[in-house]
Amino acid sequence: MIEGLVQGLIGGVLAVGFVFVARNWLDSLLNRSSRLTLLQKFSIESGDVVLACVIVLLTGIVLAVSSSVLATRRFLDV
Repeated sequence: MIEGLVQGLIGGVLAVGFVFVARNWLDSLLNRSSRLTLLQKFSIESGDVVLACVIVLLTGIVLAVSSSVLATRRFLDV
């Protein structure tokens, strides 16, 4: 079960890192280009990104641990 927890944590951290990198890249792209002024209205606030990242991280951990518990119960008759 600890292996599942670690895998979920690693997957969540990778997803969170990708979200932060993608948000910063898109934000800098929108601020540099004058042709993309229409899309600047769709900018995402930092608080929303942090909330989404926390949800993704917790979901990854919960899914990994629950799948480990399910597999353990199925194959070990616990």
